[in-house]
Amino acid sequence: DRLNTIVIPNSVTSIGTNAFSFCRGLTKVTIPNSVKTIGNWAFYRCTGLTTVTIGNSVTSIGNRAFYSCTSLTEVSIPNSVKTIEFRAFEGCTGLKTVTIGNSVTTIGESAFYSCTSLTEVSIPNSVTSIGSSVFEDCSGLKTVTIGNSVTTIENGAFNGCTQMESVTIGEKVESIGESAFAKCNSLTAVTSKAVTPPQIWATTFDDYFIPLYVPAGCKSKYAEAKYWRNFTDIRETGVTLHTITANATDETMGYVMGAGEYPQGSTATLIAVPFGQNYFVRWNDGNTDNPRTITVTGDMTFTAEFAPAGSAVETLENGERGIYATGRTLHVENGGEYYRVYTAAGRLVYTGNDSSVTLSAPGMYIVRTRDRSQKVAVK
Repeated sequence: DRLNTIVIPNSVTSIGTNAFSFCRGLTKVTIPNSVKTIGNWAFYRCTGLTTVTIGNSVTSIGNRAFYSCTSLTEVSIPNSVKTIEFRAFEGCTGLKTVTIGNSVTTIGESAFYSCTSLTEVSIPNSVTSIGSSVFEDCSGLKTVTIGNSVTTIENGAFNGCTQMESVTIGEKVESIGESAFAKCNSLTAVTSKAVTPPQIWATTFDDYFIPLYVPAGCKSKYAEAKYWRNFTDIRETGVTLHTITANATDETMGYVMGAGEYPQGSTATLIAVPFGQNYFVRWNDGNTDNPRTITVTGDMTFTAEFAPAGSAVETLENGERGIYATGRTLHVENGGEYYRVYTAAGRLVYTGNDSSVTLSAPGMYIVRTRDRSQKVAVK
């Protein structure tokens, strides 16, 4: 407890197990470049330690090496380090900044468990595995970026990071364990760079109503993948999004489905749905397709026109103007020109120029030719 300063000579190549454990008065230590390993429990519960400099020859930091060094505020792990072992920095509640060198391949279980002052962490591209509970209960952690070499994120890795606002998952991640991001109450978005959806579990995330950003062209993969499909708002990144606005000239007569944000070059399908006995007439640009498929090239607006049944529709006797029905067959003598047939509710049931069409059910139908709309009863 009385030891407060120490000089480790350059002749030392390894700091052994329990070398300085419980030296609560130790405030500063410099580990020379000659040291290759920091042993298990080496600085265990050195609660007064505020500064540590790790030499650039150290390759591994042992189990609980800096466990509960509560006064430690900053740690820079040099590029020489390959492994951060089990619970190496657990309980370092004063640790605000940690820089992880770009040679680390494995971050062991609970390595930074309950480092409650840590606000930001970037996992370098060298790391391939993030162990169980590595950052669990890091309640101050707000932002995490996971490197592109990580393939596995174990159970509970970020469980209880209550202030985490966003997370970016690297492109090579193959599996994310149970409760990995549970109790992340402030999470507002998840970004996955993986083209193939990683394996996850029902408990991997708590909130599936926040936006999920995925690579361009991968939305359908995530929407079909087990548990990923629980996300209700999946968006593609790396593409330009355009807004498709669609409404009705009279919203008491019907509405339009299919409006929203769409990637550049994608297709959007708009469906005009009339209320009651109203029927769809046309779009504001004169197009009469319903449903209507469009290619998205920019922000676009479409307005559907509806009309009440009997309005601007001529009621025909059989045979008049060459439109009549025999049983379920509708005959249209229209000189080979294209026409459309709608139900009274506005559902399109036929487009073409056949001289006769067999309909599936009796009822009132609207035949729309190039220059008029006509109503005919099919019995």
